[in-house]
Amino acid sequence: MKGAELVGWRYQGPYSFDTPVGGDGGRVIGGDFVSLDSGTGLVHTAPAFGEDDFRVAKLNGIGLIQLVEPNGNFSAKAGWLAGKFCKDADNDIIRDLKDRGLLFKRETYRHDYPFCWRADSDPLIQYARPAWFIRTTALNAEALSNNQAVRWLPEHVKEGRFGDFLRNNVDWALSRERFWGTPLNIWRCPDCGEMMAPASTAEIRALNPDAFDPTVDEHLQVHRPWIDRVTLPCSACGGTMVRAPEVIDCWFDSGCMPFAQWGFPHQGVEAFKASFPADFISEAVDQTRGWFYSLLMISTLLFDKESCAELGLGDVGEARPYKTCMVLGHVCDMDGKKESKSKGNYTSPDLVMTGRVRQQVVPDTRLKPGQLGLKEAQVRALDLGAEDRFTATGPEGQSMALEVVVCEVKGKDIMGMHPDDIAALGLAPEKDGATRVNLKAPFEPPGADAFRWLFTSSNPPWNNTRLSLRAIREGQRDFLMRLKNVHSFFTIYAKIAGFDPNAPAARAPKDRGPLDRWILHELNTVNAQVIAALDDYHALRRGAGPARLRGEPVQLVCAPVA
Repeated sequence: MKGAELVGWRYQGPYSFDTPVGGDGGRVIGGDFVSLDSGTGLVHTAPAFGEDDFRVAKLNGIGLIQLVEPNGNFSAKAGWLAGKFCKDADNDIIRDLKDRGLLFKRETYRHDYPFCWRADSDPLIQYARPAWFIRTTALNAEALSNNQAVRWLPEHVKEGRFGDFLRNNVDWALSRERFWGTPLNIWRCPDCGEMMAPASTAEIRALNPDAFDPTVDEHLQVHRPWIDRVTLPCSACGGTMVRAPEVIDCWFDSGCMPFAQWGFPHQGVEAFKASFPADFISEAVDQTRGWFYSLLMISTLLFDKESCAELGLGDVGEARPYKTCMVLGHVCDMDGKKESKSKGNYTSPDLVMTGRVRQQVVPDTRLKPGQLGLKEAQVRALDLGAEDRFTATGPEGQSMALEVVVCEVKGKDIMGMHPDDIAALGLAPEKDGATRVNLKAPFEPPGADAFRWLFTSSNPPWNNTRLSLRAIREGQRDFLMRLKNVHSFFTIYAKIAGFDPNAPAARAPKDRGPLDRWILHELNTVNAQVIAALDDYHALRRGAGPARLRGEPVQLVCAPVA
């Protein structure tokens, strides 16, 4: 039998805990995501828990059944499953189906599954929730036109990662069910459904003089929980309107930055005019679906030609709110993996800048006295020699040398130490319950200049940068130390000769020797290169200029005197 012949058939599901809301149920429908390489060719559809399921159910008039609470547990409607965490119920459901003679086949199917990006052990589920949306799809053409006027670095982002995102854009889910955030500015009447969005606190007071609590600071009155207590009279039925409980997506706030930072249009008009659109912005590549998008889309929504004329902005051009966008790569470890504090594969800025770090320690009897246990990625990033030791210092000045070894430590920014060492250093829990130790590295800190030079000279900023103390030191030796040596050599003899760099030049460049004219030419060339590179937003070319002056050997040819 072909699948098309089954479409429209009715069926009785294995469970009938609840009836669908907003549509039909128990009916076979067609879906383009169903494969024929496994199973029966029929796939259970759960519109409340899957994007494809929701889409095809909506197209075919199928309703939603929601039996899982926001905390992941089955609701009271789920009968004998009520209260059980949804991911813990698989075996119970399989056993029940088997006992009832309804189990066709049981197998373990391994596939990619989403987990929380902050807690790797927490599984995630897709979950349909009611929400407020901005119909951004109505302005897709305008957003794409705006994008065409932006200069992207690297160029392929315009039509690639960002352009593709715009071409497949969906409506913006504006609301969030959280406490912190900008309260959604919508009041709704529970009796008749009337809604309104007041434009200001003055309008709220005009509708309800007692709306705000006078004992609360005026800046806090518009935030939760105080704004939740504000009610307004319903103009349609005379009832009482209450605020929609959601807050606004924080990315919407981020996209309002160009005008919100000045308080425009209520104030800061001239400051906003002078800064809009921005010459350039810069952030990491993942912001193509974050800040880059929120900035461009909100400016597309608000600042069309008519609005700009009405607000007195004049013709701001097509590119808004930024003319150039530099997309940065990620900072990665020695293996090319993105640095992460949770994984421990990051290079501590404190060690780079000062050679010292204050770190939380936990007792670990797997370690020997005199050892400091770190995650493997952290040990590799330190790039220590076999004899290198960290110096640990206690609150009373006690100190000891510690060998850094690999040890699996749970948590972020945590190291392991033998309990005897913790006691010998006099370490004790602080107010927050954590025990910390001061550590001094067995090397001179490279410092801020070496840190900056690595990012300036290693590769274009839109490529990932592999960061480690070894890489920083290599750049330091290759350029900064050589530059320092050249400067020191010059300074010694300049002082002997009584050279004053602020005094007028004794001779014009044209009257000097070839070597002087050559080095002045090189200096002016580098200055021009750096200025041109910065004007063009090319940091790598900027770094290539100074590298010409790092003291490369010069071949001098001596001609015989007749």
